[in-house]
Amino acid sequence: MLNIAFDMRSILNIFKGVKIVKKNVLPLLMLASVILSLIGSPVVSGQSQDLTPRAVEFMGLVSGGDYKTAIGMFDERMKAAVSEQKLKDIWQSLQTQFGAYSGQGQVRKNRIQDHDVVFVTCRFEKGVLDSQIAFDSNGMISGLYFIPTINK
Repeated sequence: MLNIAFDMRSILNIFKGVKIVKKNVLPLLMLASVILSLIGSPVVSGQSQDLTPRAVEFMGLVSGGDYKTAIGMFDERMKAAVSEQKLKDIWQSLQTQFGAYSGQGQVRKNRIQDHDVVFVTCRFEKGVLDSQIAFDSNGMISGLYFIPTINK
């Protein structure tokens, strides 16, 4: 699985002075620029919660264009990093690169570095991505990645 993690300052530094990038590389760099690292609070108890319904709800809100409600599911650090407009821009850039969104696929959960993480497969006209949604101990979204899916 490909894991790409950047903080927003690193992304801005990467793009300073960049004027022309190969056609196929630019969408990947744009995608990388919107991927947020897992920055939330660690889960206090050693037990995972089933946050699958919240992840499915979040992706339904995003794909339905309800970005305001979607960011309401973010923890404070995510809210500071990703505004309603930024989330909209992220989603639109994914559709520009991968085509129109056509629905959710498989949903699975895992525990990664003390975070409950849910993977929601997103199907687009031209490809399939997994949204990797990390949750803090309060069930708030503390990280968001869009990565190539393992299971199509």
